[in-house]
Amino acid sequence: MAPAAKCPLLDDTTEEEGREICLNCPRPECAYDVAAHRRQDLKARNEEIYKLAAAGFTTKTICKRFNLKRQALYAILHPNP
Repeated sequence: MAPAAKCPLLDDTTEEEGREICLNCPRPECAYDVAAHRRQDLKARNEEIYKLAAAGFTTKTICKRFNLKRQALYAILHPNP
């Protein structure tokens, strides 16, 4: 799988230098961490879903807008404790 983004810290470095920089990376989040980017996207989507539900939009409307099944929407709006 291709990286989510190009890391600016690795510009003009050799492969060996790049590994050393990655192992001691000062950044809080890696540009190559696809899972972290996916989590951020899902969090933003879910926040939008919460807002629409609070505004009174129907389940059908929200599901259609985000291409979700009713069960998935229910899981988002009513997470297990």
